[in-house]
Amino acid sequence: MYNLFVSGDTMAWCGKPYFLDVERCIREYTDPKITRQYGEFDSVSVKELQRFPCIFSYEATHKLSPKFGVILDVTKRQTQVRIEYCH
Repeated sequence: MYNLFVSGDTMAWCGKPYFLDVERCIREYTDPKITRQYGEFDSVSVKELQRFPCIFSYEATHKLSPKFGVILDVTKRQTQVRIEYCH
């Protein structure tokens, strides 16, 4: 298993925390079983997500190479999820 992040923003993976709408994070294009297992972002699910490698990619139109790394922390807010990572 791995975490896949795709952004249309060419500055998305510059090392700063990344924000996603809750409805797009582990929900959109995701198997419902995985959403149930990890989608609440509680401490247990965040620890599990941190164990998986990450692919930080860009929309194909940008023609930029992906970056690889890990999740450092995830904080769920009312309408957003804040993701801290390193690559």
